[in-house]
Amino acid sequence: MKVRFREDSLLVHKFNLRQGFTFLEVILVVAVLSLGLLGLVRILPLGLEAQKRAEELTLAHLLGEEKMEEIKMRGYEALIRDYTSGDEEYGEGEGEFDNHQGYSWQVNWWNTDTPGLAEVRVKILFGGSSTPEKEVYGKSGRIGEPYVELVTYLANYD
Repeated sequence: MKVRFREDSLLVHKFNLRQGFTFLEVILVVAVLSLGLLGLVRILPLGLEAQKRAEELTLAHLLGEEKMEEIKMRGYEALIRDYTSGDEEYGEGEGEFDNHQGYSWQVNWWNTDTPGLAEVRVKILFGGSSTPEKEVYGKSGRIGEPYVELVTYLANYD
């Protein structure tokens, strides 16, 4: 037995009913894709800013470690001689890094209760923009400038 379909049968109309998308469907798809791309475009600058801040923090830590090692290498007597305040129990100093514009340092030291032992703080100041890192690392005496602080103890072996 052979089955034949008439031109106006439901099966024939079902396959020929749609040839493409309606204008409304195209507009909706474009709107959804535009919102998704807009979200990606707004996130990209945040990633770039985070990368910049990570580089600044890394360099600040490295410069702080370098300054701290310089102080430890020169010793207790040089610390007291180079960073004076007029008080035998306390001293301070500050300066800028020649090779790193925008980065400066502050050194503070004071004698502890243990004779011949000084606490040394090295603070590396950098940047000046308003970012969340200021809340983590604190603010310096300079308004709005974030910093990284390192602390060690230095003994007098003489």
